[in-house]
Amino acid sequence: VETGKGIGKLAEAFFGYMGLKAENKHEIKTLKILTDRVLSNPNQLVEYHGKTLSITPNSPIEERAQIREAAQSIRKQNNLETVVLHASNELNDDSEVSDEPVDDYWATRFFDMASDISGEDMQILWGKILAGEIKCPNSYSIRTLELLRSLTTQEIQALKETLPYIIVMNSDYFIINKVDIRKKYNISFDRISMLVESKFLSPVTFVVEEVHLKGGTEITQDLFNKNYVICMCCNDEEDRDFNIPIYALTSSGKELVKLLQPEGDKQYMLDVVKYLRNKVNPPIKVTMHEIKEWTKPFEDFKYSKVDIANEL
Repeated sequence: VETGKGIGKLAEAFFGYMGLKAENKHEIKTLKILTDRVLSNPNQLVEYHGKTLSITPNSPIEERAQIREAAQSIRKQNNLETVVLHASNELNDDSEVSDEPVDDYWATRFFDMASDISGEDMQILWGKILAGEIKCPNSYSIRTLELLRSLTTQEIQALKETLPYIIVMNSDYFIINKVDIRKKYNISFDRISMLVESKFLSPVTFVVEEVHLKGGTEITQDLFNKNYVICMCCNDEEDRDFNIPIYALTSSGKELVKLLQPEGDKQYMLDVVKYLRNKVNPPIKVTMHEIKEWTKPFEDFKYSKVDIANEL
């Protein structure tokens, strides 16, 4: 079966982890042969029908241990293959795939962890990570994988509820630490603490984002999310320097935001505009625009010249 460059690299990494070798790195017959190999073992003490394992009640403890190990192996293998198949679905555009190979150590750690990932949403997410690493090696750290693997259901929910309020400026990712804004959007201290414990947010307190605006120019400092950008500049010849209190994301937190590309909350950004307009004296010019096109996710973009916040 002829496959593209991305699928070829995926097969090479996966079969390498399993101790097998694909006949050609651009060729993969089927990922299911691995499960078939386990199930076709004539010495295996387990009956397998579809997804059902049958266990003999009076079997010796050794046999029951083998049955348990077989069941665990099948579950892990199913999890692993599901993640790999999700990754293959992401690798349709070979033009985006780097020629650089995936690091062997990274691949081993990834597949070890992925075998324990159950639940469709998380398996899809891990498939995206694998595809992203194949397209551009060194995109996701092992620390980020460990963060994802250890997230509890509550932490995942807290993360989902917080993602629309993440802002980027000067390659820094953060949540603005303004009490009235946090209260309005239910970004409670308990939630912040949970995200710190999960290593999504930095544990360092009293962090600020330093802003320097040069007077007499139209050069702007930009804050943005996936959908909107806030542009700040001086109204006169005088420079402005001020700080924005923030909760900073960790490196792993940044990697997750780039991966998930969450939708930004429009009203939240409008409230940030109000906050910035009232923060500096003499006032600065603050406008807000809709992002129309991303040339590089969460780095380079084009936006509309229409000021959404003009009537605030």
